[in-house]
Amino acid sequence: MKSVSLAPVVALDDRLSAALRDLEAVAGNVDAEAFANLSAGLERVRCIAQLRVVALSRPPAEIVPSVRPDRLLKAEELAERLAVPLDWVYRHQRQLPFRVRVGSRLVRFSESGFQRWVRTREGKD
Repeated sequence: MKSVSLAPVVALDDRLSAALRDLEAVAGNVDAEAFANLSAGLERVRCIAQLRVVALSRPPAEIVPSVRPDRLLKAEELAERLAVPLDWVYRHQRQLPFRVRVGSRLVRFSESGFQRWVRTREGKD
């Protein structure tokens, strides 16, 4: 099979240029199965490079969004927010989808889960 040399579209550093030359040499001297494996490997490298380009083109805040850790509410805080008696919270805790068991007898409530639950129930009465 005749080796075809492709002119680089962009300027590459010396390491990448050497790697590209080596790959061009190998591609011209492999059988069909090895070429399929080489092609799959090159596609994997292309995807990694594409992701790197996208990541570098975004400001850091878009790459890693700031995430506020979820706060766990005590039963007293939840009762106050719901404007219900404390014993209501304990009686209904198993029905509350944002309940978090911290220990065998200790229960807390996810603040973000509570806020989502309230949003889904708005307008339902």
